[in-house]
Amino acid sequence: MRRLFIVGWLCSLVFVALCWLWWTAPLAVAQDAGDLAVLSGVIALLPWAAGPGLMPVLRRMKSGGVNLPHNEYWFSGERRAASLDRLGPFMDALGLMLSAFLCGMLSIDLVHGLHGHRPSEAAHMAATAAFLMVTGLWVWRVMRAFPAPPREAAGSNGDRKPSPAPTRRAPVRRRGQP
Repeated sequence: MRRLFIVGWLCSLVFVALCWLWWTAPLAVAQDAGDLAVLSGVIALLPWAAGPGLMPVLRRMKSGGVNLPHNEYWFSGERRAASLDRLGPFMDALGLMLSAFLCGMLSIDLVHGLHGHRPSEAAHMAATAAFLMVTGLWVWRVMRAFPAPPREAAGSNGDRKPSPAPTRRAPVRRRGQP
């Protein structure tokens, strides 16, 4: 997944460079001359910061840094390194999704700007809705990769208290019954 992220990220950088080099009127797209520069920086840095760039920071931490259910079980002690290895491809996928989303938003602005139109609200909403749906699928996959810990391990780790033994209730006696 890391190779796919790197290829996608490099393609997004090439796309941004083409926006600067080939299109003669970048100001037709942006309201301000600095908008394209800021968006270029965001496209270059945000996928790394939210994706694979976060993994070295998490590896330096002894615990915490991951906000998932049952993180005390998966991301502490001897399981932390293996769990971070399992989380790495998901972070690469998140960075790739962000890169594609940001380039898609820039391309919507460029296409409309080069044709002399205002960017379409519907196109932005459709791209955002698609990104949110893919992000929801990503969250579902991450949650499935880190399920609830086994019962015997959960009780010893403090993540989840074992349920008390079931108690039997005395049968209810009705009038006239022995």
